[in-house]
Amino acid sequence: MILGPIVSRYELPDCKILNDKVASFLYSVKELQSKSDVVSNRKGWQRNDLQSMPQLQSLLTLIGKEFEKFVYETLEPRASCDFILGNLFCNINPPGAYHVPHIHEGDFTGVYYIKAPKDSGKLRLIYPHQCSSTARLQRLFKNIKLEERIEPEEGVGYFFPTYLNHYVEENLSDDDRISISYNINIKEK
Repeated sequence: MILGPIVSRYELPDCKILNDKVASFLYSVKELQSKSDVVSNRKGWQRNDLQSMPQLQSLLTLIGKEFEKFVYETLEPRASCDFILGNLFCNINPPGAYHVPHIHEGDFTGVYYIKAPKDSGKLRLIYPHQCSSTARLQRLFKNIKLEERIEPEEGVGYFFPTYLNHYVEENLSDDDRISISYNINIKEK
């Protein structure tokens, strides 16, 4: 049974070579288009609408398989579904960069970590059903939370509903954190 926000973790095995290729490609895009598409990113670099780039298709295929597995194994749909991955964007967050609170469009949002040094900023998902009672209970019980704090790990990704307001803490490491984020819509076949 699922109660509360749905947050699903996935891991892409043996992804080091793929992550290195994707990181190299993203750095080359940044070099050519140094102006950031500032949406939620502050002091970092963000580029939107990368879903049609051939250099990212291997990664997108793997993410798509993970999302399909999540939908069919966890959500147990009542009908056959199609998944449309749109607005794939990347974030290169150097030391000091962070993301302000925001939400996405679509049904689900995802993030996948290409490069994630220690202390490079946790993803914080804010639960929408907060009130004074929840705050009081959160102080009393360890497993009642007002938000989820996710430590980024290379080769790991997460899916969560787009209605979850979220942000990313400041990168306190000495290196870049690189992530790919995307929105997914689900339609009945």
